[in-house]
Amino acid sequence: MRLFYKAPYIFILIFFVIFSCSKDSTLKVKFEGDHYANVDPINTLSKTQIENFLMLAGLEYPQALLFANNVISGVEVKKIEYQTKSIGDGTNFVASGLLCYPSEEGSYPVICFHNGTNVLHDEAPSVNSNDQLFLLLESLASMGFVVVIPDYPGFGSSDYRVHPYLIKDETVQSSKDILLATNEYVEKKVDGVTLNNELFLMGYSQGGWAALQLQREIEQTGLENFDLVASSCGAGPYSISNLFLLPFANPEFSEIPNPYFFAYMMNAYYEYDLLDTLGLEDIFNEPYASRIPGLFNGRNGPSAINDSLSTEVSELIKEEYRLGIVNQENAAYDPVREALVSNDVEAWKLGTKTKLFHGSSDKVVPPQITIDAIANFKMAGTTTNEIEEVAFLGLGHTDAVLPYGLATIEWFLQISGQP
Repeated sequence: MRLFYKAPYIFILIFFVIFSCSKDSTLKVKFEGDHYANVDPINTLSKTQIENFLMLAGLEYPQALLFANNVISGVEVKKIEYQTKSIGDGTNFVASGLLCYPSEEGSYPVICFHNGTNVLHDEAPSVNSNDQLFLLLESLASMGFVVVIPDYPGFGSSDYRVHPYLIKDETVQSSKDILLATNEYVEKKVDGVTLNNELFLMGYSQGGWAALQLQREIEQTGLENFDLVASSCGAGPYSISNLFLLPFANPEFSEIPNPYFFAYMMNAYYEYDLLDTLGLEDIFNEPYASRIPGLFNGRNGPSAINDSLSTEVSELIKEEYRLGIVNQENAAYDPVREALVSNDVEAWKLGTKTKLFHGSSDKVVPPQITIDAIANFKMAGTTTNEIEEVAFLGLGHTDAVLPYGLATIEWFLQISGQP
């Protein structure tokens, strides 16, 4: 579910030069409020720099050329640290993310983007702001939006914590808090810039799941100073239970191409006490059960973690788990089943225009996950005017990332009327 893609070498080299030259790591600005703890400048992007970036991106993705006409200003890119808490143990801590806003005065809507699966501390949005996708999102602020990208707990300023991978309550709480912190900071400390209360949500893969979970929370309980306008979610694991339970019901299920996904989730569920009395040793064979917690240290990438596990199901997963998890009468694994189901996206009657994107050839999060989610929303009373499936024909999980981002930007620009 991680956003993996390779840009042409010259593209990477040029945009690194364009955007790194104006970075001033020595400049620090610190304020304290009810929600935000600190704000540090990362970069100032000029209108010309952004136009050049979009024109360059247009060599590979022609749609980006059209966005150059929507650029109205430069962009301030900052790291925002904010107060949040763990729902599991009630611990208060400081989390972080990227905050980007136009350099020109005005009243702007907010876009909150959630990124895909990440295991590396140095690839968190506030640490890796020159990432190609993050640069595209930062550029979006030049078109009349305030853009917010949470690092997620476990990354950025909270990288000493275990990341609550695919844990709904922890993810939603931190996302709500960064939005509250953004509203407070912009209102109190950014001269000439205000928020117009409109909120757009987007995210891909894990981020698609996170955005949809946040949408449900805001629609049902509200969020002070924010009104949802639209939500764009890409290739999210909306039914975690189906994604991670159904394969075990297939007697021919013998290989896990990327075992780090399942290990990442089970380690998080164990650390956040979602497995009751079960431990990793009840799910994984040795030496993997003992090895897994140390693999997710923020320094090992997906390949390194996969290489330290096994792709063979019988070697990695305990036989008792493989047989017991699909047997509803086997109460020993009820905590796992309950944890997975409780973190599924529960369908409801949508009150916000929503698009669910996916690649038709996605092997990481199969298209059926999205198709089933849409069917469930319709069964809950959602009309076809409120939800739409968008499939990128022939594209896989990774290939669809940037097309998803470009299509979402175009849609949000149409809705908002920006600039």
